Amino acid sequence: MAMSDLEKIRAVTLGAKTQFKKKIFNYNGVDVEFRQPNLKERKVLLNKAKDAKGDFDLTEFLVWSVITNTYVPGTNQKVFTPEDYDAMMEQNGGSFVEVFGNEIAALMSAEDEDVKK
Repeated sequence: MAMSDLEKIRAVTLGAKTQFKKKIFNYNGVDVEFRQPNLKERKVLLNKAKDAKGDFDLTEFLVWSVITNTYVPGTNQKVFTPEDYDAMMEQNGGSFVEVFGNEIAALMSAEDEDVKK
């Protein structure tokens, strides 16, 4: 029996395997892996990136994106934990936090060259 239009749409959307972007990044001779968060993880990250007034705070975003999306390459082991927050906040501009955070932000981009139009 032929699939209905609804079944076809659901098969290519919810039924398709989700592919998340990853990037191996070499920092001072050591490889780390950055991973694109899923939408649920992204929502949590963006909520953590708000200041006391509820406005977006870039520094909070960079720190929390590094904590939540940096892995030992090829494993599910995260490099950083929430306990590293204060130490990261003590880093200067241009430090690994800013470098890593910008790389992770690029992975979070809505643009995807693999999307079929």
